[in-house]
Amino acid sequence: MMNFNVNFNFRNANVYILSGATATGKTNFSYVLADEITKIKGIRPLILNFDSLLFYKEIKISSAPPSKEQLESFPHDFFGTYSLLDPTTAGRFSIEAKAVIDQALAKNCPVILVGGSGFYLKSLCTGFTKEEANEKEEKKQKEKISLLVEKIWENSPEEARELLKEQDPLSYNKVHPNDHYRQKRALIYFLLHNKPLGPYLEKTFFAQHYWDFLGHPNWQVLHLSLSRSPHDLKRRIFLRAKNLLEEGLIEEAIFLEKHFEKQRFQWGKSIGLLESLEYHQGKISYDFFMEKIVTRTWHLAKGQRTFFQTIFPKLIIHFEENMKCYKDDSSYFLRCIRSL
Repeated sequence: MMNFNVNFNFRNANVYILSGATATGKTNFSYVLADEITKIKGIRPLILNFDSLLFYKEIKISSAPPSKEQLESFPHDFFGTYSLLDPTTAGRFSIEAKAVIDQALAKNCPVILVGGSGFYLKSLCTGFTKEEANEKEEKKQKEKISLLVEKIWENSPEEARELLKEQDPLSYNKVHPNDHYRQKRALIYFLLHNKPLGPYLEKTFFAQHYWDFLGHPNWQVLHLSLSRSPHDLKRRIFLRAKNLLEEGLIEEAIFLEKHFEKQRFQWGKSIGLLESLEYHQGKISYDFFMEKIVTRTWHLAKGQRTFFQTIFPKLIIHFEENMKCYKDDSSYFLRCIRSL
């Protein structure tokens, strides 16, 4: 029988994972969770981010960070910690984040891990496979290949997809045609390792995994995963895109292109920035601009949902139509965690 270092008792846990796809409400619910922990345990928890784009201090809008008031309400870490001039890796993050968590727990301070970057969460919680462990050594070579793939894609996306189809048919068939980010990632992997990414994802990303946390004996983990219906998620994604535009998404894209052109492979992963440049340069209409952002975000959310569906053990909090008896999403969320 497997011995999971997991606790489904809300009061007994000291590490709370809050995961879910983009636009499920992770950021806001992390503060609802933090308030509840404070009331029960009498100590404000540390909120630790594992969303890879929120790591960077220069990306202030497209990553949809917490508000200034939220950041001031609880201690935080790994929000704007790194610079695009010195990008981090999953390996570096896992080492540094583990040290921060262990220091917090030594002071009896609970920790909330919140984000949507499954690979970074996996690196922190379970460590690496041999291939993943080589990430740091491959960093510079990967950056060069990333730039090459961006140029190939920009010149002829059709040829790039044909190359992917020829060299990695599994990824080509599994990844949606409009999900350019994951198509590019598969090409980068092939050019870096001279073998397809698809079979590796079959064994790791798409397979079910049981996380025992035995490498973290002082952690008592409660993993809460947020889920929404496709209709609700699409609605929230559209509203998210409109809010980012109102907050200055296009201006941020212009700023990053001007001051961090060489780091485009990094900040370009943040949905809406490259699309903003296309719109600003008059290459696409406003309607198509919005459509591209919403579509790309939707495909990202589906990929995140697929990943988190493979992770066990966890408790799923599903926001659906049967919530009508509750005042709002927060009331339902509180009802769920208070029942544990």
